[in-house]
Amino acid sequence: MPVAFSGAVRTAPGRRPPPSDRSFFQTQLSTFTLLMKTLTGYQTTMPYLIVPDARKLISFLTGVFGAEETFCVPGPEGGIMHAEMHIGESTILLADARDEYKPTTAGLYVYVDDADETYRRALAAGAASLIEPKDKEQGVRWAGFTDPFGNNWWITTPLAWYCVLTAN
Repeated sequence: MPVAFSGAVRTAPGRRPPPSDRSFFQTQLSTFTLLMKTLTGYQTTMPYLIVPDARKLISFLTGVFGAEETFCVPGPEGGIMHAEMHIGESTILLADARDEYKPTTAGLYVYVDDADETYRRALAAGAASLIEPKDKEQGVRWAGFTDPFGNNWWITTPLAWYCVLTAN
């Protein structure tokens, strides 16, 4: 049996709402989808990193990439329940691991202004080298490192000669 819920109708699991209510849900879903697509600073896909010490990851991202912390929700016992960082135009979501959310790792590919300098900052901040900076035939200078939490970062900078060739 349907139950009134904040102006909508909630039905038992597995049951569809009556036809007269479907248009309400479709309108609400369309409005929500439109809102989500227009939120500034969010992309269609964003990595969510869950680590043992989110504050240390925030410090790492700030020091290595010049990332900006744009949102932070404190968690229990002084931890971080949810935080958002911007690296350039991209958003990275992160949080402290908890019993219900185990640490996860990811591989991330980031365009940077200077791959060599970013690589040096990463190693100085405790990252381990995967690949030292080198030029590739695709017209980029790239490198790779693993941060102290096990995430692999692939950084790249377009080479000037390649940019000139592709512009003509």
